[in-house]
Amino acid sequence: MKKKKLVAIICAVLILFLTACGEKENTEGNDVTVKEPTVSYSQSEHYNIPDDEFIRGDSLSMPELERNMKGIPAMYMLDTGTNDDGKMYAQVVEYSLNKEDDWDMQVFAEKSLTKLFKEKREKGAESIVIDYIVRGDDGNLYALMAAGSEVPRLEDRGAYDGMSGYEAGGGGKQDDKDKEQSNISYSVLQIGEDVDNIRETPLQFAAEMEITYEKVPVTKFHVFEDGSPILVFQNSTAAQFSIENGVQTSTEENVPDNALDRNAAFGAQEVIYYSSAAKSFGVLDLDTMSVTKNFGGEMGESEKGKEWYYDVCGDNSQIYAFNTSGLYQIRESGKQFSAVRLSLDNSFSTLENVTIYDVLVDENEAVYVLMRKEAKESTEYDEQWEFGVEKFEKQK
Repeated sequence: MKKKKLVAIICAVLILFLTACGEKENTEGNDVTVKEPTVSYSQSEHYNIPDDEFIRGDSLSMPELERNMKGIPAMYMLDTGTNDDGKMYAQVVEYSLNKEDDWDMQVFAEKSLTKLFKEKREKGAESIVIDYIVRGDDGNLYALMAAGSEVPRLEDRGAYDGMSGYEAGGGGKQDDKDKEQSNISYSVLQIGEDVDNIRETPLQFAAEMEITYEKVPVTKFHVFEDGSPILVFQNSTAAQFSIENGVQTSTEENVPDNALDRNAAFGAQEVIYYSSAAKSFGVLDLDTMSVTKNFGGEMGESEKGKEWYYDVCGDNSQIYAFNTSGLYQIRESGKQFSAVRLSLDNSFSTLENVTIYDVLVDENEAVYVLMRKEAKESTEYDEQWEFGVEKFEKQK
């Protein structure tokens, strides 16, 4: 009897040992499924767009949700015009959410930006465009300025449909006459928030980029932890620059797997995107601009087949992926990536018939969705839209 009991114990120990070894070996694969408790989310607040100047027809002029210096959800816009004395001015306006569920307004760099605009005008710039005002990974506020005779831009960003993104114009070859007249220059502006100042870094493009940057609009702009910017033109050509001298440090004219065609999350060393070809998330290495792996292929088709939105937040640069099927946390362990679902089914079902522009996830994993929905007074012949930010919180 004692021998049988001893054999049973040895067998149990062996099973536990083999199971543990099997789990360790399984982490070497690309697809990792992590089972964790999920929670239900529900809409808790709705905020109207803070300023009608954000609205351009049936879309938004700057459709991004950013964070202010304290990490609070915010929206930024460029405000230019003439004051009561007839003098031109330019400034950055910040709208950030407060505890009263309303927007606080602040104005930044009015003197510095007005001076810079005047200098550009005096040097012959007929058109000055700032399409992007973003919070960099280093915590500073940046703007991308283009100046010249006719700056290429995303036609007021009005062609956004939530799935295929923006229809950017331009492209193609240009003759020598057009090239002489174009003379477009780009600068990255670091906007002072504590004091009224601007640090301008003029960008110096490589020769092979001349036609691209003068005729094709920028469709993505991001600033990394060291302050260096990356510009993506027409979702296919990526260019990185040194923030110290503005020199272009790398170029990728054909980004593999159409990785930047839609939304993407810029991490410290990689870009996370959804690959339609692989039907899973992809990892694009920023140094080599090559796709290094795919993960999340185990997700259901109903989850994959929707447009993905991303947010990177916190000191550890945590990446979140979101669509109307749920909120996911992208985790990295060594060379391993996994997509962990945080929300229960139908938590965001109220967003199924709206246009989503951007998503922000705060430190408590509350979700803010910048969106557009059809207004009650809208008709088949006269579409009317409501724009706003909807907040979803975990149900207790």
